Amino acid sequence: MNDMPMMQSQNNNCHNNMMQNMTQMPGWKSDKKMMKSNMMYTTPEMQKNMIDIEQKELDIKKAMLDDKVDWSKVEKLNKEIGEIRAKMQTEMMKNQYEMMKAAPAPTTPAKQ
Repeated sequence: MNDMPMMQSQNNNCHNNMMQNMTQMPGWKSDKKMMKSNMMYTTPEMQKNMIDIEQKELDIKKAMLDDKVDWSKVEKLNKEIGEIRAKMQTEMMKNQYEMMKAAPAPTTPAKQ
């Protein structure tokens, strides 16, 4: 009797369970919802970055389904995702700083 189909089935179940656990990590779904809900308020560059992140996350999921996971590829993709997120965060901080600088200074009530 050939045990390979059973072994392959167990491996696929293991990968599927791991991917399900990854998508159930705290904040994962809220990040996705936030990214989609904020798409209309972002610049085209930030929208492109969000799409790049989603593509790299999909590439990681695909890599995790391989019989022999290429961990260096997974690490590289995770680093690229981190770099994109860091650039986006810096850009948002710059925008917030500029908005605060442009806002009129708060006035204090005059003493009588």
